Amino acid sequence: HVYSGGVASGTTIKQGGGFGIGDGATAFDTIVDVAGEVTVWGGGMVQRSQVNKWGAIILKKDAGANETTVYTGGALHIYAGAYAFSTKITTGAGLGIGGDGTLYGSIVEHDASMTFYDGSHLRGWSDVAGNIFTSGGVDADGANINLQLAEQSTDANVMIDNLANLFSLKGLSANMSADQTAGTYNLAGNAVNFNSPLTLYIDSIDIGSVSLGGSLSAHGKNFTLREENTILKLDIALA
Repeated sequence: HVYSGGVASGTTIKQGGGFGIGDGATAFDTIVDVAGEVTVWGGGMVQRSQVNKWGAIILKKDAGANETTVYTGGALHIYAGAYAFSTKITTGAGLGIGGDGTLYGSIVEHDASMTFYDGSHLRGWSDVAGNIFTSGGVDADGANINLQLAEQSTDANVMIDNLANLFSLKGLSANMSADQTAGTYNLAGNAVNFNSPLTLYIDSIDIGSVSLGGSLSAHGKNFTLREENTILKLDIALA
């Protein structure tokens, strides 16, 4: 354990082990192995951490994390009042943000997920190829969500379960590959109040935006944004 004012570097938490980081303490380059667990208490901080299968980092009130990578089967839990910057959730991993917890920027790979609980906060830019789940209202003031469609299948389940729960979302966009498969992509559920333009990217290059009920032609394709049964859908067809 690292106590107030202490610093730890290069610590590996072995299978079933535990590690605590106290108020004012910092741990750098921590590896949480299979079934290991790191608990960060108020005022503590973890930097450049790696969470492996069945491992977990738990951020208590006023604790923080920066540059955390969570691998398949691992988890990061952001409790009330805690925060995390620059988080990467790889395929098969999960991230939970409790009420009054805050996530600043993230990368969510295909088949990975983020779950936001009532009263949580989302800030910054998030690249999402997996899923966003919400359980109540989320303060998303100033946040941008960039949906990565290259690995998505047409007519797959929605990527965001309830768009209406993301209050004051600044921007929603979709990034595709140059050879993106034509078809219908289900972006978000409960999109009844969505009235902002969707910015489109091909290989991260901005090709313009499309409004609900409108279309855009670019790169030999037609892109149409529509709502059907409260689901926000993007249709891609060859021009």
